[in-house]
Amino acid sequence: CLSLEDITPARKTLMVSRSFGDKVTTLADLEAAVSTHAARAAEKLRGGRQVAEHIEVFMHTSPFDKTTKPYTARATVALEHATADTRLIASAALSLTRRLFKPGHRYAKAGILMLGLSEAQKATPTLFADTDDRRSRALMSALDRLNADYGRGAVRFASTKMGKSWRMRVDRRSRSYTTMWCELPFAS
Repeated sequence: CLSLEDITPARKTLMVSRSFGDKVTTLADLEAAVSTHAARAAEKLRGGRQVAEHIEVFMHTSPFDKTTKPYTARATVALEHATADTRLIASAALSLTRRLFKPGHRYAKAGILMLGLSEAQKATPTLFADTDDRRSRALMSALDRLNADYGRGAVRFASTKMGKSWRMRVDRRSRSYTTMWCELPFAS
């Protein structure tokens, strides 16, 4: 018999990752993918009223790709202070991506892992960090509100370029009959 939890425990980690539709070979496409993952991870943090202290970026080639040697890389960095600010998280993620990228590889997957999560209200303030948390929270709140009103991705950072080369392939996905009006079958 499994007991049910009355209160769902808070997350301890958060990961955003996707396999690429086509293999990624350029740093620009890899940066766009990682930046998009970082923005989504920061959005999820804010949705759960949490902040992260560390981020980890990872990337790897396909083990089934015989054209290049397998390559896996990951690196972790501590943020200046616990935050859910997309600007700070994406900036740290992009610097890690530039450090890990090796030309000549065909990357199949990349992602970001948020570590050291805590509640935003209980986060320990940093004495020496040059931050303006009130302005940061107001900006991120406005960003989230606009994206909620006009659809995800209506307002986004320039580093999250909408390249088609790294987007996940969904051509074999089953139809969403129960959730999308436009995909309902009809008889004529």
